[in-house]
Amino acid sequence: MKIRLSFFAGAAAGYVLGTKAGRERYAQIQEYARRFTENPNVQQAAGTAKDKATELAATARDKVPAKVSDKVPGLGSSDDSTAKPAPAPKPAPAPPVTAEPAGTPLASGPKGTGQPR
Repeated sequence: MKIRLSFFAGAAAGYVLGTKAGRERYAQIQEYARRFTENPNVQQAAGTAKDKATELAATARDKVPAKVSDKVPGLGSSDDSTAKPAPAPKPAPAPPVTAEPAGTPLASGPKGTGQPR
């Protein structure tokens, strides 16, 4: 839904900026957008969506720390505010870079083929 809304907003902006109809069409689109946002049904739907998002965020805020602390060792319980996260593991060292000797059959072939001459 967010992607669809972003697409239509971008398409509308592109149309407005690129149209040959000029200022009149821009004013007309602006008026339609104003009417849309001031519509009581739209405002009610936006309020309902905001309330639901707030409710879901509160639920997630309550549930996530307990689930994460169960799955990630070293985090401790969700009530322990002094617990430090476990340090990140160090990356493995890179293997040494070795060059092929110049006399190998693959190095002496035609460029890029990997075949002997």
